[in-house]
Amino acid sequence: MSKAELTSRGFPDTRGTGTLVVKLKRQYGAAQVVGLDPDPKALRRARLKAARAAVSLQLDQGVADELPYKQDSFDRVVSSFMFHNLNQQEQENMLREVLRVLKPNGGFAQKVATY
Repeated sequence: MSKAELTSRGFPDTRGTGTLVVKLKRQYGAAQVVGLDPDPKALRRARLKAARAAVSLQLDQGVADELPYKQDSFDRVVSSFMFHNLNQQEQENMLREVLRVLKPNGGFAQKVATY
């Protein structure tokens, strides 16, 4: 990430234990890091991990194909190991939602599982 991204608002998916959001917040402390997951148990694990790491995160419950955020509200969107879990329609909806919430010239990155 460039120096300009250090103060950006990013949206990574917490999918699982919240490792990615905690890592991003530690690396880019000035950035507002927002995590999203549909599973309340995953969000609890992410909150515990963030508390142990002493980092402040916004963790929200929701789904990627109906993002609960305003249009043009994120500088970066990061998706981690979840795209392959969606059917084709959900994938298309998610990508449409990512484009909706990204600010102009925003960036999108995703980690995908390979089998």
